[in-house]
Amino acid sequence: MSDATSNTGRNRTEIAGQLRAERLRRGLSQEGMARKLGLKKATYVSYEYGRSEPPLAIVARACGVLGLR
Repeated sequence: MSDATSNTGRNRTEIAGQLRAERLRRGLSQEGMARKLGLKKATYVSYEYGRSEPPLAIVARACGVLGLR
């Protein structure tokens, strides 16, 4: 596995963990978070479980929804 592949996987895992932790801290369901982001639940869940990496625009929107800077 190359460094780029390794870093991408690690970034995806870190983003996934942060999304889940912050969502739970604010008492939001996965469905509720997906709705606030304008996504299908399945799409949001794939980001939260680290199966796919969200586009930067979605990360920025999630930060706004979660009140993060």
